[in-house]
Amino acid sequence: FVEDKKKVKGDVEDAYEWVGGNVIGITGTKGKTSFSLLISKVLEEAGYKVFTGGNIGTPYIDAYGKDYDYIVLELSSFQLEWVEKFRPEIAILLNLKPDHLDRYKDMSEYFTAKAKIFKNQEKDDIAIISAEVPFMNDFYLKSNTFFFSTEKEVDRGAYKISDRVVLKVSGVKEFHFDKEVLMRVLSWDNLLAYLIFSEAFGIKEDTYIRVLKSFTPPPHRLQKVGEWKGIEFYNDSKSTTPASVMNALKIIDAPIILIMGGRNKNLSFYDLREEIRNKAKGVVLFGESREAIRNEIENCGSDVFVVQNLEEAVETAVKIGRKGDRILFSPGCASFDMFRNYEERGERFMEIVKRYTG
Repeated sequence: FVEDKKKVKGDVEDAYEWVGGNVIGITGTKGKTSFSLLISKVLEEAGYKVFTGGNIGTPYIDAYGKDYDYIVLELSSFQLEWVEKFRPEIAILLNLKPDHLDRYKDMSEYFTAKAKIFKNQEKDDIAIISAEVPFMNDFYLKSNTFFFSTEKEVDRGAYKISDRVVLKVSGVKEFHFDKEVLMRVLSWDNLLAYLIFSEAFGIKEDTYIRVLKSFTPPPHRLQKVGEWKGIEFYNDSKSTTPASVMNALKIIDAPIILIMGGRNKNLSFYDLREEIRNKAKGVVLFGESREAIRNEIENCGSDVFVVQNLEEAVETAVKIGRKGDRILFSPGCASFDMFRNYEERGERFMEIVKRYTG
């Protein structure tokens, strides 16, 4: 039990004292890993030597004694809790959605942990933040700040209007992106933040657009894994919250047959009802939380099926599927009721799908 966190250093704080470097810090509830890899790729394409680590798997301290131009760190709220002197030159908060409420008493406390990424920034540093993040109006930022939004216009940063993106960093630019690009970056949050970063950093437009159109995200994230009799299968096993299910529903084209379930992280699925009504012809629920989720999404306007396990869930989805449908496996829950982790869960889904696709 630690009474005073100031007496104990976290891994990021400790590594910062030893390694330092030109740090780009990335946090958010969802999308951090893919975004970190995307940022690293565009920097490498621009000619820089880049270390990518933190919560993504490689410890920050591994950069010690090595000559990197930039250090890109994915940072969890748990890691940021311990920050005292850590100062990223560029800090990015992609989003803030309900999660980890078994650790934090409420969303305000969760935000406080995430916002520590900006704690030590100075006026010449850069902050890139979603304008939809709650509590942000109460937080004082010393750095050069850009916002992005999918809901409203912003004065400095980027925003989405219908099918176009407006970028206001160095002048004003407009872009139109097709569905393929969005599938590569996995969310509008990632896309808008990426454009701001690239433009503010001074990367050439042809370089950052080329990287955007060629980027491949890690497995288990809106991953198309096959097609059978005109039915497409998507593996989004990394989805462990209702917010990530919402994102998947917004990106994948209708009609969708949605597979959800697993171990709930004490999060509500109630707000999914409207998006399910708009995009899903059917919902198949499995695992430990299947009945609880069904109770929350009642009257969603789609047929709801409850089964025991993932194999039965896929079989049920295939039975009700027709040519042109998309079976989307986006659990919205932790995997620990049946699997070791989301990777094992995603691999199992793909094994079952192969029975149909060959």
